[in-house]
Amino acid sequence: MKKSLALIISLLLSIFFLSPKQVQASAPLTLGILKNDAPYTRNNGNLSFYREMTQRLQSELDQKIKIKTYTSAKQLDTALKNKQIQLALSDRSLFTTSMTLSSTVLYPRNVLFTLNDSKVKSLENLEHKKVGVVSPGVQTALLQDIGLKVTAYPNIMALVKALDDKQIQAAVLDNNRYQYFLATRPQRQKETSQTDKKLLARQFKQIKAPELTSEQIVFATYHNKKLADRIEDVISELRETGQLSSLSQKYFTQDLSLK
Repeated sequence: MKKSLALIISLLLSIFFLSPKQVQASAPLTLGILKNDAPYTRNNGNLSFYREMTQRLQSELDQKIKIKTYTSAKQLDTALKNKQIQLALSDRSLFTTSMTLSSTVLYPRNVLFTLNDSKVKSLENLEHKKVGVVSPGVQTALLQDIGLKVTAYPNIMALVKALDDKQIQAAVLDNNRYQYFLATRPQRQKETSQTDKKLLARQFKQIKAPELTSEQIVFATYHNKKLADRIEDVISELRETGQLSSLSQKYFTQDLSLK
């Protein structure tokens, strides 16, 4: 009887003292992302890279993660500072220096391009000129950071039409979509032999712009070293087990997990 009573008391004490920690450990995290952060939020079936990456993170942390979307980098940054979210996922250039950034998850590439008959040869030539993107996202922020005027279009066809009609002087696409567009329309490739002057003028040519064409997708936390360390451990695990490479191949048909 005494042993049974002692066991019951011990169990009650364990519940009393440990349950707050357990509740805290199981409390869901909220991850902030940009709403139109193509190509990472673009669905492949029912998932996108960001959503599946969140599922892997949730599994490794053994903690539920809710996703909340924001329409601008400023909103995302403010939400993290105000602790409305515990972490964020986007390009490192969008986060202020007060944030703790993880090691790089992906090294995606953008392509800045114009038409073959354009006089634009460098980023400097685009000062005070319009550059097109597909929907606002990381690319918009990168362009605005270097002082370019940005015009967003709903899809690639609308973007290319604007370029053809001289409504914009250049355009930016992630490399995945740029290569796919050229594969389906080989007449736009500059290397393609073409004698028709009108068609030749409409071929694409790339513009070198390292500060624009290289992104680094990272997780960001704010004054939360414990969570930052946990995130770093998960990234290392996903990288070492090949899961990051596999996800990149699935959504972008290439391994962007390597620099």
